[in-house]
Amino acid sequence: MEILEYTEINPITYRMKLRIGMDEMKTEFENVLEAMTKDSEIPGFRTGNAPSSIVKRYIGAEGIWRQARDRATFKAFEEALKEKGSSCILKPEIDHTEYDGQGDYEVKVIYHPEPPSPQELMKKFQNESMFDNKGPDEHIPEHLKRDPDEDHRRLLKGGPTFDLNKGKKA
Repeated sequence: MEILEYTEINPITYRMKLRIGMDEMKTEFENVLEAMTKDSEIPGFRTGNAPSSIVKRYIGAEGIWRQARDRATFKAFEEALKEKGSSCILKPEIDHTEYDGQGDYEVKVIYHPEPPSPQELMKKFQNESMFDNKGPDEHIPEHLKRDPDEDHRRLLKGGPTFDLNKGKKA
């Protein structure tokens, strides 16, 4: 398994493109075929005793490859999550293509990781400036900057504690 692409679509959605080797796919095909052979009920044979070549012909190679592809994809996805140190909280969206046993298999997976803890978020933003190298007052528009003492004086005079005209252009 190889991770070809790892992209953050938004903070709660990631996309992965994985490549699964032909050898891994063939191994999974053999595992699926063996499991199907054990459970097969094919006319002329006792349950689970039909040869795998007969089972393959009876069921169809396409169906076996499809199940092998699905199993290999989930195994590769779990391995990729471990490699990236991530986890998935919802069922991933897997963009499957047909596979017939030729070459490597590439698949795109969109998933939603577990949200970071507050401690992880603090670590992430610790080194980033909250105000983009500006002081805290530089982000406040002029008409919102108020002197609390001025409000107190206005209140004592019986007037409103804010000036409706302040900040308006003449």
